[in-house]
Amino acid sequence: MHDLLPLLQTMSSSKKESVAYKWEKALIRSVQYLPIEIVEKDIIDLAESKGSLSAQEKNRIFCCKLFGAISKRCTSSTISSLFLKQAISLCQDTSFEVRKNMAKQLVHIANGLGLEETKRVLFAELIQLCEDETKEVKKTATWTLISLLSFFDKPYRSKEILPKFLQWIKEPVSGDRYTVLNAHFGEFLFILARK
Repeated sequence: MHDLLPLLQTMSSSKKESVAYKWEKALIRSVQYLPIEIVEKDIIDLAESKGSLSAQEKNRIFCCKLFGAISKRCTSSTISSLFLKQAISLCQDTSFEVRKNMAKQLVHIANGLGLEETKRVLFAELIQLCEDETKEVKKTATWTLISLLSFFDKPYRSKEILPKFLQWIKEPVSGDRYTVLNAHFGEFLFILARK
């Protein structure tokens, strides 16, 4: 797989968008098979170059997806030291598509970071995305938070997450977040009641 990496990198940078998209997907999938040294050096470097604020929106979205794939392979300290700052920056991107894609990847980044680091660094960003001005971002981030409910310990769920859910439920009905909350309400109550 390592021998194919230069090809994957070259083709994922193709000027033809449909070609680049297919090769980007292949590169993202290949992360799970690459040696960890290659992931920690070459793939993180590639992701960082694609995720700079001056990069095109499609490249920043690709960076988000790469960070998610990389997080499944790396240790908490590697994530914290090599790309967490940039991932958080992408959560605050000016493009709602980038913020939405980063919200999807926070599940993987949180699992890679571990509970305490996620509570300390990532949770506030996730809540901010749940309260985003754009309904697509808000909906995706709310789904991500629901997906992470069982990841958090019970005291944290009761103290930090439950008040947010109650606040959102009391807000005037709007189709965006309300549909996600409604669809997962039973799951939310079940997880909240668990030890």
